[in-house]
This record gives sequence, structure tokens and C-alpha cells, in this order.
Amino acid sequence: MRPSATHESRPDAPPAFTAVVPAAGVGARMGGRKPLLPLAEAPILLHALRRLRMARGCAGLVLAVHAEDMEAVAGHREEAGRQEDDPPVAATLVEGGRNRQESVLAALRATDPDVPLVLIHDAVRPLVRLSVIEDVAARAAECGAAIAAAPAVATIKEVGPDGVIRATPPRDGLRMAQTPQGFRREVALEAHLKACRDAFVGTDDSLLVERMGGRVAVVEDRADNIKITTPEDLVVAEAILAWQRREGLPEARAFRP
Repeated sequence: MRPSATHESRPDAPPAFTAVVPAAGVGARMGGRKPLLPLAEAPILLHALRRLRMARGCAGLVLAVHAEDMEAVAGHREEAGRQEDDPPVAATLVEGGRNRQESVLAALRATDPDVPLVLIHDAVRPLVRLSVIEDVAARAAECGAAIAAAPAVATIKEVGPDGVIRATPPRDGLRMAQTPQGFRREVALEAHLKACRDAFVGTDDSLLVERMGGRVAVVEDRADNIKITTPEDLVVAEAILAWQRREGLPEARAFRP
């Protein structure tokens, strides 16, 4: 795996993008709305917004949130910009749909058509690195579509409905899809609209582009870009955040009151 570029080592002009953040998840297993649960000193969502906002090229954010959370998220949106050295990036709120895919489509429709790229990022991936965000944007600008993905470190088994292993694919060519996933705006919108018309629900946004025949590039990510879906994940995330701060990552700095 090639080493990740540091945030400071990218002198080239970054492509402009709008960050689309689906944040309407109910989080039944977590006992509350997952994006609003606390991670260290701030809600999970706030960490994700901070990192997207800090990335070079971020021209705006569109958040798809649950109708009952509009007021709370609006407050967090303002709080994310209180850090004096954070860039001033406007954030728009839209009401999310019945599932993640509907929420992403609602947010895509609200993005600025004059900004060429969209980066779709899970609200519950709060530990993404700036270098990954910027690398995905740059690759999407080149190829039309690119995703962050981490190498598979476990042996993957394909299992049939009878509970018996069918195949063991070589893991050299396997990647675990993560976010952000970046696309030219018109590509993402077309893919989501087609999926809506076909009543097709995919497991991630890149699959919707693939089913139209689109080619999607991969940017190597790291295991610390975890998705928080269970209480155990939150414990792991706190440990990773503490480690990132010890490593001196600027995006991991503490929030100031």
C-alpha cells in the first residue's frame, strides 16, 4: 500500500467539492440517533463535519437529517464553525428519507450545480483523515468517481444459504468500501435517480454508479476510518481519536468550548 499523503504535502490546487452527509440514521442498537451521540467532547457528527470542513476544496456541506433532529443539528452546524481557524463553509440542512439512499438523493438535489464534485460521507465515520478526503476528491476529479477503501485483512468466505462455504476469494484483490465516496455531481445524481426509478437499493453509492456501467477508482484508506454502528464501535473510536491526537493529526484536535 502506498503511504498516505500528509495534509501539508499537497501544494496543487484542490478540486472544489460539496460534502454530502447522510445523518438521519435512527440507531436503534445505540439507544439514540447515532450522529448525535457523544464521542469524547462532541457529538459524532461534529467530528465528521469538522474534518470535511477543514479539507482543502470543501465549498459547502449538505446534511440530510431526521425531521425531529433539525433544531439540534442546526445548533451543531453552527458549533462546528466556532473554532477560529476553521474555514467558513456554509452548511445546508435537508430532511432525510426513509433510508440512507433516499437521504443521499435528497441532499444531492440540494447541492450547488456550479460545484463540480460531491463527496458523500457517512456522518458516523468521524475519524476520516484530511489526506483521504482530499485524495478522493482529486481522484474523482480525474476519473469521475472514486471511493476510499481499505485492504481486506481478514480471510473472506462466501457462504451459501445452507451455511456451507462456497468459495474463498483471494484477499489481494479485495477492498472494504468506506467513505468518502466522490463523484462528478451529475454522475452521482444520475445514478441515484436511476436507482430510485428502478426501486433498487444498493449497499453503497459507488454500486449505483457501477450498475450504470461507470468505472470507480479506489483510494487506499486506513483502518482508523471506522463506521460507528454499535456501542463497541464507540469505545474503539474513542481510543482511535486519542491515538490520532497523540500522533499530532491536526484534524483530531480537541473542540474548544
